[in-house]
Amino acid sequence: TAIIHFFSTIAAAYVFGAGAQCLTVLVASRSWKHYSQNLVAQIARNFQLSSEANKKLTNAWISGEALSTFEISSQFFIDLLGVSLNIALTMYAFIEVLGWHLAGAIAAGLIFSIWAIRFAKDRIEKLASGIQHSKVAALISIQSLWDQAFWGSRESFAEAKALSSDQADKFMRASYNYKILEQVIACAPVLLAMPLVAYVSVNEVGS
Repeated sequence: TAIIHFFSTIAAAYVFGAGAQCLTVLVASRSWKHYSQNLVAQIARNFQLSSEANKKLTNAWISGEALSTFEISSQFFIDLLGVSLNIALTMYAFIEVLGWHLAGAIAAGLIFSIWAIRFAKDRIEKLASGIQHSKVAALISIQSLWDQAFWGSRESFAEAKALSSDQADKFMRASYNYKILEQVIACAPVLLAMPLVAYVSVNEVGS
C-alpha cells in the first residue's frame, strides 16, 4: 500500500507540473498582448513621445525585454503553484515510505531554500534589473551597428561594433551572474538534505 501511495502521489505531482507548463504559455502570451497594446495606446496620448528614438526604444522593449519578462514572470508564478503542489505531494510520499524522520531531514533542506531566497531577494532583484537594462542596451546597439554598416564610415562602424560587443558582454555577464546565484540556491537544499538524511539513516539503523 505504501508503494502504491508513493508512485501515485509522485505521478500526480508530475501531472500537475506538466499542466502548469502548458498554462504558462497561455498566461505569458495573453499578458504580453494586452500590455503591448495598452502601452502603445498610452504613449500615443503624448505627441512628444513620437520621436524616432523613442519609437526604437519602445519597439526594442516590447519585442525584446517585455516579452521575455512576461515569459519569465508567468513561468515563475505558475511554477510556484506547480512546485508547491509537487512539494506537498512528494513530502507526503516521503512520509509514507521513509517515515517522519527522513522526511523531516528533507523538509529542513526545503526550509533552508526558502530562507536563502528571502535572504538573497535584494541581490536577485538587482541582478534581474541589470539583465533587463543590459539586454535593451544590447538590442539598441545592434540598430546603431546596422545603420553604421550601411551609411557610416569604417571608423564609425568600428566604434559601433565595439559598443555593440561591449553591451553584449555586459548582458552575458549579468545573465551569467544571475544563473550562478539561481543554481546555488537550487542546489543548496539538496546538499544540505543529503548529510541530514545520511545522519538520520545511520542513527535509525544503529538503533
